[in-house]
Amino acid sequence: MGVWGTEPPKMRRVCRVGPNNSMFFFPSNDTCQRFRTYYVWGRNGNSGPFLLIDSLSIKSADSYMHLGANPIGTTTNWRYFIQYLDSCSTNNSFSDTMGVDDTPPDTLFLDSVSVDIPTNRVKIGWRKSPTPDFFRYLLFYDSLAIKWVEVVSGVLRDTFATDNNLFSDPRLRPLKYDITSIDSCNTRPQVFNINPHITIYLSGSVDTCKKTASLQWTHYVGWPKVRYYYIFRQINGAGYKLIDSLPGNLNSYQLPILLGDVNDFFVRAYRDTSVSVSSTSSQLTLQTRGRKEPTNTLLINISAVNPDADELKADLLIVNNEESKQINIWYNASANRGTFSNIASISSLGQTGRISHVFMTPDREDELHFRLESVNLCNILYENNVVMPQMVLKVVSNSNENTLTWNRYFGWPAGVSIYRIYRGTDDDFGKRSYILIDSVPGTDSMYVDNQLPENVGSFGLCYFVEAVQALPAPADPVSAKSFSDCLIGEMVVYVPNAFRPGGVNTIFRPEGSYIDYANSSMEIFDRWGGLIVSQKDISGGWDGKDASGNSCIGGVYYYKFYIISPNGKKQTKSGFVTLLK
Repeated sequence: MGVWGTEPPKMRRVCRVGPNNSMFFFPSNDTCQRFRTYYVWGRNGNSGPFLLIDSLSIKSADSYMHLGANPIGTTTNWRYFIQYLDSCSTNNSFSDTMGVDDTPPDTLFLDSVSVDIPTNRVKIGWRKSPTPDFFRYLLFYDSLAIKWVEVVSGVLRDTFATDNNLFSDPRLRPLKYDITSIDSCNTRPQVFNINPHITIYLSGSVDTCKKTASLQWTHYVGWPKVRYYYIFRQINGAGYKLIDSLPGNLNSYQLPILLGDVNDFFVRAYRDTSVSVSSTSSQLTLQTRGRKEPTNTLLINISAVNPDADELKADLLIVNNEESKQINIWYNASANRGTFSNIASISSLGQTGRISHVFMTPDREDELHFRLESVNLCNILYENNVVMPQMVLKVVSNSNENTLTWNRYFGWPAGVSIYRIYRGTDDDFGKRSYILIDSVPGTDSMYVDNQLPENVGSFGLCYFVEAVQALPAPADPVSAKSFSDCLIGEMVVYVPNAFRPGGVNTIFRPEGSYIDYANSSMEIFDRWGGLIVSQKDISGGWDGKDASGNSCIGGVYYYKFYIISPNGKKQTKSGFVTLLK
């Protein structure tokens, strides 16, 4: 048989809960097994008798709520003890005496916050709370500077934690943390957010022109001072290495890199104390690639857009997706590079393959030479050595044949295969059309046309030459056209003396050869000298109507024609014409 007796109950804490006091205790260790009752005694103040407040008849009870102990508007300072009675002994057992716990826990401070590089999660550390009545830690992060959010829910009693919250990504911004605690009465310090800690946020950029990486980071916040920042880098996943250190007042760094490498960085701060305390920044990845310099961008063709206009088209080839932001076209009347002048600039950023650019030629009568240079993304010039000419055709008339001469086209790798000869004539309304009349080998630069047509048109005979590229070629075979050259003879003008609208001769205008109808003009008067029609461009002639579109009566009318030839010569014709009905 054991010794009969009891151990008194032991007070745990007394907490103020608004107008009530909540008491917690360890029950008595009753070896007698003849429990009778607990008596709760208390007094308000440090002196005076204790008063019986209540009794508890349940042996396993471990708490008690003193209702109304703290009336509103009063100051209370309650102290309590518990008396235990059983039927085994005539002696009473008493617990220790304990007052209401109104003292908050000690204020806590973080030691450090640091980013775990493999997981990119923030690790937070602090020292153990010295408060005897400590219950748990409350760890918070500042959610986008809007509100403090608890990092770890539930009971936290370790001295370290990891922030696994979804929006806590230290690679996106600095993250701010602070800590406090509560005791067993759920009391916490009144002060908070007096020394938060903020992670190091690392950012950076690459200058591919200078081939350098620039790093910037936010200073660590939470320590009185940072002694050093250590900079670590790994290249292409080969493992991190320390590359440099900086004083704690600096937060930027620049270093050379090789284009095409993947560079990962982080920065580690060390606190200015004898104890080694550090914090690691977020990780930064700078992935670079080698530039494709425009060393092979080619000028592959120079051609007249329209043989009768003054526009040239330059065809270019950007190979292997080479990168240039601008292509400049240069020209001169000789192949001397020093005397070339810029004539066109093409924005080529992001373009690849074959592109074309149209520009006005400075002189369609002289043989000009063209070449190009490319400007890379760093404003470095790359000259292309290929020079190509503007083809110029000269036509001379010799009795019943016309002789054509031109400068040979050059610049294609395999040269010219053939030259195609085109001849054109104008209809009565000045519209010109060309037909292919012959081809000659690519080594020729002269042709004699002795099969001349009977009708040479208003503007005479015009010619142009087309050079066809020989294979192999760097791109699809191309051709280059010369500008046209026309043979214009003496203007011959004949004016009819009558016409019948709706009949055979439906309009009235001058007829003949080498008449520039579009630039000529006319005036028609009635028999009393009144002006009926005045118009420029007489290609359509006079149709027998006045300026308002009303048909004129039959009769005799007076005319004046101011006629210009294609080469600028002028004639004036005047007289009478009969309008037949």
